Amino acid sequence: LPERFNFHLRNVEIASYPLRPEFIESTYFLYRATKDPFYLHVGEMVLKDLQSYTRVECGYASVKDVLTKKLEDRMESFVLSETFKYLYLLFDTEHIFNKLDDNFVFTTEAHIFPLTAQYWKKTWKHIDNFTCNAYKNPKKLTPSILERPDADLARELVGFE
Repeated sequence: LPERFNFHLRNVEIASYPLRPEFIESTYFLYRATKDPFYLHVGEMVLKDLQSYTRVECGYASVKDVLTKKLEDRMESFVLSETFKYLYLLFDTEHIFNKLDDNFVFTTEAHIFPLTAQYWKKTWKHIDNFTCNAYKNPKKLTPSILERPDADLARELVGFE
């Protein structure tokens, strides 16, 4: 992902990518909220691309130019502390963080921050096996984003399809 892409002009405006966590963080939270396997596919693509294009002998390198795939000789600390944490949690569905409901939040640096009892959603404490309605696939909607005709709209917009 480039730092900035102009969808109107269909061009990369800032071609660098320092392996920021925000995209995979959003993917993780979207998967947790919807359980749509599309987001697992997205995570898998991100992980494969990171392994293929940014893995170097001593870690992962920032991308100097996403068009040429030229790398920089640096890895920001957030790559390990945030980007890979969200990737790990996306795929480890049995991890305790993925079994907790909402009595914690992540800080902007992806640290777990447990909420004190006064902020818990007490109404859910007495319900066994509570599942948010967002986790259920309504019959009248497409069960997965992958099955939508516009699933590759972003790829088409940038000229990859």
